[in-house]
Amino acid sequence: YYDISESKEEIDHVKKRLHLEISNITRNDEIYNQIKNIVNRNYPNLFDTLEMELPELSRLDIETIYYFASGMTFGAICVLTNTKNGALRTRKSRVKEKIRHSSFAQKELLLSLLP
Repeated sequence: YYDISESKEEIDHVKKRLHLEISNITRNDEIYNQIKNIVNRNYPNLFDTLEMELPELSRLDIETIYYFASGMTFGAICVLTNTKNGALRTRKSRVKEKIRHSSFAQKELLLSLLP
């Protein structure tokens, strides 16, 4: 939130600070690992099997699936993956297609986690 009376320099300083904080979050594997653990408790072995059966999925593809599976909002996932809205929509669509065309045993469950 910016007050109109604030100078451009103050606003730029806040923007830079915010960008730095977001960058620190997106590079923080601890957050990703916590989310991974929570999702894996709810869906045991789903992702271990997925990574073995669909090795063409990138780490970012897998992260994106974890974030959706955890119930995060689209905007939050964009921030955590440092991805623009359109790029995330494209990635999600591409990942869903790869899953649909795979022989992955639990693909219906996995697709249900990608709304």
